[in-house]
Amino acid sequence: MVLAAIYNTFDGEELLEGSIAQIIKQVDEVLIVYQLESNIGEHYPELLTTLAVIKERWPQVRLQKYAPNLAMSPANNERTKRQIGLDWAIKLGCTHFLFIDNDEYYDTVAFEAEKQKVIDAKADTSACRLYTYYQKPIYRLQPIENYWVPFIGRLTLGIRAGGKFPVLVDPTRGVQPTGRCFLFAEGDLVMHHYSYVRRNIARKLRNSSAARNFGNIHQKVALFNQWQLGQPLVNFPKHSIQEVHDLFNIGSQLVG
Repeated sequence: MVLAAIYNTFDGEELLEGSIAQIIKQVDEVLIVYQLESNIGEHYPELLTTLAVIKERWPQVRLQKYAPNLAMSPANNERTKRQIGLDWAIKLGCTHFLFIDNDEYYDTVAFEAEKQKVIDAKADTSACRLYTYYQKPIYRLQPIENYWVPFIGRLTLGIRAGGKFPVLVDPTRGVQPTGRCFLFAEGDLVMHHYSYVRRNIARKLRNSSAARNFGNIHQKVALFNQWQLGQPLVNFPKHSIQEVHDLFNIGSQLVG
């Protein structure tokens, strides 16, 4: 297995270095496809500062800029961006890939152990469950969301980003063809998704490809920033909070 971790990056960059640190010894390539303008036209050049720090720490990390087509939907831009990563990994001679975003963390030990199962199962794709965190890295949603995230997949000529998957995933994260898909048990592998742990939650919600589902974003941001433990959760009305340890010391990354 020659494995490429393909990062899709716009904001939330305060979490990126920590995410890479968890997996960089378990992958052969780290490819960052980044954009300084969001899929709805919001500019964010400050990302370059974080990318420079990452290149200084890990010179082997590769960067490629993406300029979104604002005439396309955000979802189509996301699929295009992920396709760039797939094609890039193939050109570099990689045999497998992992789509990953800044706010996604894997336990290093579990990642190393479980990627072997993809090989042993002769799987073309794989997926695991995810824990979602809210406002602080010690607040985790419960019950676990009825949702999956693609894990390691095989690279083949003609592979396309997007499309249906055997389980419910972000439609821009699936691939075609899916082939033989290996599903991890929750007790073996999970992705830790710090989706709602941000220095700037407003930027995330404004530029999300799911923004149209959020209603009044200004109101949601105000409620989120004022939220306290025990109150209803913004965008997660059927969930509650379980307090857990800050597994990856993310609290320190949010300072500043």
